[in-house]
Amino acid sequence: MRCHNQRGFSLIEVLVSVSLLSVGVAAVAQLASLSARASAAAQQADVTRTAAREKLDQLRALTFGTEDGVLPVTDVGADLSVTPAVARGGAGLGVSPGEALLSNVEGYCDFLDATGQWMAGGSRPPRGAVWVRRWSIQAMNGLADTLLLQVVVVPAQVVGMEATEAAARAANAAWLVDIRTRSVR
Repeated sequence: MRCHNQRGFSLIEVLVSVSLLSVGVAAVAQLASLSARASAAAQQADVTRTAAREKLDQLRALTFGTEDGVLPVTDVGADLSVTPAVARGGAGLGVSPGEALLSNVEGYCDFLDATGQWMAGGSRPPRGAVWVRRWSIQAMNGLADTLLLQVVVVPAQVVGMEATEAAARAANAAWLVDIRTRSVR
């Protein structure tokens, strides 16, 4: 004799439950993957912005003033393409060549590893370089005693105007701009 009052799950109910569980697990796995990629991109963006800020701070720390409000004094000798920077042998706040932000110009770029640590200066990336940090110093037309300072950090293989602009607009690169005026010492 069969009892019609049995409790339990039918095969169809089990299949539907397992299917729903599988869809939920797949969604969570995809979300975890997206989260990991977003975290990596944010970390890269942090590295490039920190590297750009450090170089801009170095440029702003160089002497650009007047002695007793009369005689202009500008540091045009500091070498910022080495770490730590040295007082002689570089261009300091000397006006850079026009292509300094677009290509690797000696004295106006250095190379960094994936964590933003300095590796080398020069015009050729060393083995293992992930980022190139380029800077430009330009006199402002019509504004005496004013400099335009720019620093861009892009992947080491990027060269040229279109490539540099596109890379700098990407979420994991940086392009900082500052204006510096002569101060009285």
